[in-house]
Amino acid sequence: MKAYLSNGIIEICVSTKGAELLSLRKVSSPHEYLWQGDAKYWDRRSPILFPLCGKVWDNTAHIDGATYELHQHGFARDMEFELAIEEDRHLGFVARSNDSTRAIFPRDFELHVDYYMLRNVLTVEWTLLNTGDKLLAFHIGAHPGFNYPHFRESDDVHGYFSFDADGPLLSTEVRGGYVTDNVFEVPLADNDMLPLTNNTFACDTILETTGRIH
Repeated sequence: MKAYLSNGIIEICVSTKGAELLSLRKVSSPHEYLWQGDAKYWDRRSPILFPLCGKVWDNTAHIDGATYELHQHGFARDMEFELAIEEDRHLGFVARSNDSTRAIFPRDFELHVDYYMLRNVLTVEWTLLNTGDKLLAFHIGAHPGFNYPHFRESDDVHGYFSFDADGPLLSTEVRGGYVTDNVFEVPLADNDMLPLTNNTFACDTILETTGRIH
């Protein structure tokens, strides 16, 4: 099921599958800001990563002395959420642990995903409740894709990312989806921003480590 929300300035569409944002537009413009899931490159749009960001070795998690098959980025993105709140400026979704999730992640939880609109700003809020009696260790993360305006594959540079970093941009190396102990410096342009080229992510992932290495 899809849910829609508009305040006359911006409008969104969210799927109950994964509580995933599917569309983000200005009402006054035909431009779609969110990536639209071209399978040639990447068939998702803005999945929520839970209870894992990245991978565990051999997709095997060791919890409470037992092993569980837990795949990259977890399972929340494929869960069916309940549309719990549908107001003028607010959509709220909730998903709860069940027998299927406990078979791969033996914890009880309630995950709330809320979308709020204020003028031309969209705020996304996650709230995780531990509904069991055991420690709930987890990762949660956003994985949105965006449509860069005026993109042309033939351009040397498509755009730039800025980072709140004073000094070199350092990244922990990710190899084959796994985090290593290596740290490398990411080359920046003269404007101290990261140029987005066709090869920017040949390193797999840029996992900013700036300010955390001593």
